[in-house]
Amino acid sequence: MMLNKNRMRRWDANKFLVMLALALSLALLFSSTAFAEEEWSTNGPANSNVNSVPLSPYFDNDDTIFAGTPSGVYRSIDRGKTWTLINNGLTSTNVRSITMSPGFQTDKTVFAGTNGGVFKSTNSGDLWAPVNTGLTNSDVRSLAISKDFINDRTLFAGTAAGVFKTTDDGANWAPVNTGLTNPDVRALTISLDFVNDNTMFAGTHGGGVFKSTNRGASWSQTNSGFTNLFITDIVISPQFTTDSTIYVSTNGAGVFKSTNAGATWAAANDGITNLNILALGISPNFPNKGNTVFAGTSGDGVFKSNDDGASWKIINNGLMHKLVLSLETPPCYCLDRTLFAGT
Repeated sequence: MMLNKNRMRRWDANKFLVMLALALSLALLFSSTAFAEEEWSTNGPANSNVNSVPLSPYFDNDDTIFAGTPSGVYRSIDRGKTWTLINNGLTSTNVRSITMSPGFQTDKTVFAGTNGGVFKSTNSGDLWAPVNTGLTNSDVRSLAISKDFINDRTLFAGTAAGVFKTTDDGANWAPVNTGLTNPDVRALTISLDFVNDNTMFAGTHGGGVFKSTNRGASWSQTNSGFTNLFITDIVISPQFTTDSTIYVSTNGAGVFKSTNAGATWAAANDGITNLNILALGISPNFPNKGNTVFAGTSGDGVFKSNDDGASWKIINNGLMHKLVLSLETPPCYCLDRTLFAGT
């Protein structure tokens, strides 16, 4: 994410966190050609669904990844090679969403959204404490942190009773639901230029997408063009300030794309054979190449688009489990072609 990324689902099958090493990585590790086919390898905590798989904002330097699962939080500090369960103080272990401070390198702050509210750690997850004052609904499905969190201390939580906001590092929460006619929030995302445009989006279960341009103070429904209002994930283009592009996944109608900041939407599913999309990912840095977008499905694995969602191809070579709950690309994707998927 949701994402980032951020979901409330229970599945019976045992799943794994898997890492996709694409062309450049294969060339370096296995002496394959530079144009080798995408290949997945299993790298994560076994026997648990991975609902959220956020990477450190400084992943290129610290190699840190978190995994939110029904069994709690796992952490890797070696790019997913090994994992440690870090649940000290986490009294609710069904973790749906994890987000980190943009200043994680120095403040070590992490938030986890669970079915028992929000938990905070200021030491990279070694110790957690609940931060739920004012959070009147503890069923947290999604978290979104301000890009200027270091200064504004702002965090949002999407719950079964709408959106809650804190401006004091999680110490106190208040609902921000004016205009949000469907409170069943499943996905939240914030503009990369949030400090200036104050823009964020909420995806709901049955009510479509809502947009706020005043930091959640009020919301307006933006569903023109949708044929399905059951939203599972939202990702914003890294060039949103100039291209106004957003991608939304639905449970039943595939991917929708907007190029006018959510005013209108159009289906973008050419090549996708399973329209039950549970997760989206987008390259954070792919200049002059168009947006590289990924879609995780409810049983057919991962699809990839190299052309802003105009067409898609399946990339499941080596993918053991094809029910994909979360997707994440590192800041260095344009160089190492690495993608992480929680399944």
